[in-house]
Amino acid sequence: MNQKELIDDETSRQQIEQAYIILARALYSFEVYRNVNEYFKKERPLRNTIEEELWSHIANDCLQMGIIQWTKVFGAESNNQLHYTNWICQRELVFRLKEKGVDAKKVYEEMTRFRNKYVAHKDVKTVVVPNLEGPIQTIYVFGSAMRERYEMEWLSEEFWNLESIHEAYQLRIQGELEALGYNGTRYLFVK
Repeated sequence: MNQKELIDDETSRQQIEQAYIILARALYSFEVYRNVNEYFKKERPLRNTIEEELWSHIANDCLQMGIIQWTKVFGAESNNQLHYTNWICQRELVFRLKEKGVDAKKVYEEMTRFRNKYVAHKDVKTVVVPNLEGPIQTIYVFGSAMRERYEMEWLSEEFWNLESIHEAYQLRIQGELEALGYNGTRYLFVK
């Protein structure tokens, strides 16, 4: 059995923790985007165009922010202290993703194209919203590889397992949208 590598450099620990925070935020943003889109595709007895415009705006902003967060860790390597290749090699990530049926090159191209063409320049003619399953799997694979390779007992339990974080987000967001469906928008503003 391979011994896990110790990370005792404070700068490395801070960078890894920051990468995990960013990836957790990306998962949250992706999940809000997906759930809000699904919620508003459902048939509802009363339609409110102002409310739908608000939620469409929120969903689109979440998609864009999720993609920006994702590319902070998996985007271009140059000038990026939080790039995943600081801790695991690109070949390993690509191999693990291939085992899951994910084309890493295609995911990277879709995500960076969307960020560069749409998020940064609003080129709506040439860009397609990426399927988020590949980017989510990329986050999962990164987290799994990190847990296997490094002794990270110092990392907050909150960030230890990115898949579990994502599952918790799914439940929380679905619950909030169910409450929204039952109580309407006023539910969101009541403390």
